[in-house]
Amino acid sequence: MHDDAWSFSQIDTFLQKLTPLSVWAKDEHAKCIVYTDRKKLETLYDDIDAVFASLEASPSSIAQDRISYHLKRLPRIPLTEKDTYEIIELFQFKKFLTNFRAICHEITPDIAERFALKPVAREATALLEQGGSDAETFFLADSYHPSLPEIRKRIVIVQELISKAKHTRDETILEQFDIALNEREFVIVDTSHVTENLTASPLVNLEPYDDNHFIVKPSLNAELIKLEQELEKLRNQEQLVEQEVITELSKVINTSLTEIHRAIEAIIRYDRARACALFITSYKLTRPCLSSNCLTLHDGRYIPCEEECTALGLAYTPLTISLQKNTTVLFGSNMGGKTVALKTLLFFQLLAQCGFFVPARSFETRVYKHIRYVGELYGERLTGLSGFGFEIWRFNSVWSQVDDGLIAFDEFARTTGSHEAEALLSAVVDAYRKKPAITSIFATHFRGIERYTDVYYIKMKGLNHEQAVACLDEHAPLKDRLMSINQHMCYAVCPDTGSDIQSDALAIADMLGADSTIIRAAQTIIQKRNTLTNENAGKLPCASS
Repeated sequence: MHDDAWSFSQIDTFLQKLTPLSVWAKDEHAKCIVYTDRKKLETLYDDIDAVFASLEASPSSIAQDRISYHLKRLPRIPLTEKDTYEIIELFQFKKFLTNFRAICHEITPDIAERFALKPVAREATALLEQGGSDAETFFLADSYHPSLPEIRKRIVIVQELISKAKHTRDETILEQFDIALNEREFVIVDTSHVTENLTASPLVNLEPYDDNHFIVKPSLNAELIKLEQELEKLRNQEQLVEQEVITELSKVINTSLTEIHRAIEAIIRYDRARACALFITSYKLTRPCLSSNCLTLHDGRYIPCEEECTALGLAYTPLTISLQKNTTVLFGSNMGGKTVALKTLLFFQLLAQCGFFVPARSFETRVYKHIRYVGELYGERLTGLSGFGFEIWRFNSVWSQVDDGLIAFDEFARTTGSHEAEALLSAVVDAYRKKPAITSIFATHFRGIERYTDVYYIKMKGLNHEQAVACLDEHAPLKDRLMSINQHMCYAVCPDTGSDIQSDALAIADMLGADSTIIRAAQTIIQKRNTLTNENAGKLPCASS
């Protein structure tokens, strides 16, 4: 499962940009499949590489516009055999096959070969194209059956005779009674029009409508009755022949369904690869390397955060990080960027295991069976459990279910007391360092975590205190103060030795206008506690491996 990691990483906001154009590939894209087969992933990467190379070799925008047009025009079609398809379904088959053939014509030979994009169901395509001059029309043309032209010709003749007979009849009624029917079935007239001659006339029938009006209907005569009967007979003949045509067309389509299924699979594969390849240059995407057991990211750009920073006019720092051991503890103050660092790692791992390139200078990792997140989710509402209870419930599900995976913990045990939290978090870190098949990373602001020799301890570099204080404007509005914090906060990762005693939290509180007396008192308390800790450090045993 990856649902929590998916939500936490906000990967959807970037995957929307990679949405393919055809309805078939969109359906596949919407499944959000996270692959755990390395061979499958390498094939997906190869597909993207091939499409991108083709785009670079033949960068014609006109050809790409045409391909985009035809991909969008591929309709949904029935995927199982039917004895007889509806007319609208025949039209959809024609539209699919015609647009598919156009795509095959536009792509380069190497892409056609790689994705098996070659015209299919040639007989069905040729037959369906008799029913209209372009992909957007279909009708049962005369050419589909030798009887159709004569039947339809006779229908037209009879319709003209009926129209002529009605016109003659209506002209007579207009001349004699000043009532204009104009080949309508009836008209409503005022009682002033109803004369003795009108009532007695065999040309019309009268029916009361209300107290002041009558319905006037033209009477059927022998000539019209005969013509109407002949038209009905011809219509029945046409319908029988058309049904015969539909049955034959349906048989041809059914024999082609296997080929059509392969065409849909080829379109899904090509459209998906093309969607990513088109963004390689603009987003500086690179192919993930899946050969490494060490998760290493160089200049990884977490697109949701980067775009948000750009919109706010804030600087964005790409993430470079290497998880040198299977268990990592990432320290950092609030607002220091550690949560974004976790989001970035999950974003990249999920993107890579969805089969896409990633926005980084390089990304090396392995394929994980599970990608999980333990922590608070945006907008989450706890029901029936305390915050701590909910944390433990979520932790238990990961602990019992994940035997091979990447797990990110954000501020685990934050909802209990700091001493208990540090003890519990230390125990959890100790447990996970003994699980080599799991890569775990714990982001925390608690500093009293046990140190183990086979755990990698890193931290966010955090605030440049001297520069931040030097630039502090006590009268600046909140927006400017937040901007200043961003400008002097270093969102890079570095090793943590455990010797840094500066507090980003106090510096940030100071920059946001907290009372200076309170800030100084807090600094004094921290210094006293650090002194006691250093004095007792030599008396306590170190955690061993």
